[in-house]
Amino acid sequence: IIPDGDRADPLYLSGSDHPNASLVSELLTTRNYFTWRRGVRLALGAKNKLGMIDGDLPKPEQNHPTFSQWVRTDYMIISWLLNSISKDLVGGFSGCNSSRELWLTLEAHYGLMNNNLLYQVQFDLYNLRQEEKSVAEYYTKINALWKDLETLYPEIKCRNCRSVVGTDEIFGCTKLPQFLIGLHHKYDGVKNQILAMDEGITVAKAYSMLLNVEQQM
Repeated sequence: IIPDGDRADPLYLSGSDHPNASLVSELLTTRNYFTWRRGVRLALGAKNKLGMIDGDLPKPEQNHPTFSQWVRTDYMIISWLLNSISKDLVGGFSGCNSSRELWLTLEAHYGLMNNNLLYQVQFDLYNLRQEEKSVAEYYTKINALWKDLETLYPEIKCRNCRSVVGTDEIFGCTKLPQFLIGLHHKYDGVKNQILAMDEGITVAKAYSMLLNVEQQM
């Protein structure tokens, strides 16, 4: 057993960890894999256990001091994952022998890029216009589409250092132009002001500026 002082150890299980728990509130179906995947990874990341499903913490030799605890923790993660799958699907995955195997099996079944959905999200982003929406309503809509886009892409890992390249690093530079393009023409003045500012301006800063202008109209 991992002592309480070693809570940073990925193999540590607290008294509140139990096999009947689910990692996410919305169970996996055939239609929500990418959103579900993100939620599961966030939950396991919070528990410092992503390495178990990513393969960064492989099963140790049977004579290794951590072998028993590794198996115990792996069984717990398998239980969490199975409890996070809808009842009509879970039977097809109950035979997996490790959390890593289960994760890869789920990825193989549902992780293929959904080109139709990706096309729809990109299409909606390209055609989104503020029109009669308030700045807040427009921002909420475009931000939701960005979140949808992010869930369609798996995390990308550096082959050498294993660090994760986040979707923000991939799509971040396109968000401000997308946000500005769809604005109503009455905001052309502040839009030109934003475009003339330093490269470091964020969408959040631009949004704040637009809210201030809107309040003065």
